[in-house]
Amino acid sequence: MQQRKEVIITIKKMLLYTDSCVEFFVSPDDRQTYYNFEFNCIGTPLMRHNVRPHEGLRATPGLLDAILTRSSLGNQPFECMEGDFAWQLTVAIPCACFFAHPLRDWRGQTLWANCYKCGDELSEPHYLSLFPIHASKPNFHLPEFFQELKVDISRNKQHICRNKKQFLPLQAFNRYKYMC
Repeated sequence: MQQRKEVIITIKKMLLYTDSCVEFFVSPDDRQTYYNFEFNCIGTPLMRHNVRPHEGLRATPGLLDAILTRSSLGNQPFECMEGDFAWQLTVAIPCACFFAHPLRDWRGQTLWANCYKCGDELSEPHYLSLFPIHASKPNFHLPEFFQELKVDISRNKQHICRNKKQFLPLQAFNRYKYMC
C-alpha cells in the first residue's frame, strides 16, 4: 500500500512531483534545451523551459491555462483516496507552450523526449521512465537519455485541433494502491 499526500497541499506548494505525478520532458532542438511538463493526478499543470537541468524559466499562468487536461479523477483537489484504483490523464499541449521556440504546427516535427511517473513523497516513493535512464540515483533531468519522437498528427486530427490551435496529445495511465 502507498500513502498519498494530500493533493490540496501539493497544489498550493506547486510541488507536483511529490504527489502521484506524471512528467513529460521534451526537446524540440535536439536536446540543447528542454521543456519540463508536470501534471498531478487531477491534471494540475506545471512547466518550465530548462537551458540546463533545474535551470530555466517557469511558464506564465496564461501558458499553463492554455494546456488542456482531463483526468479520470476530475479536477478538484481532494484530501485523500484509499484503496486500489486507477487513474488516467489526457493532456493536450499547444505549440505556444514552447515559448522559446517558434513552433506553429506539429506536422513533421521531430522531438526528443522521455515520459516519467513519480511520487517522491509517497510512503513508497517510485520513479519510472518510458525510456531507460542510466544514472546512480533517480534523475529525470538528463536529456542525453531522451529518445527521438516523430509527430504524426494524421491519425489524431480530432484530438489536435481546437479553435484552430495545434495541440500535442498525450495520455498517461496509472494504477496504484493508495492509503491516506
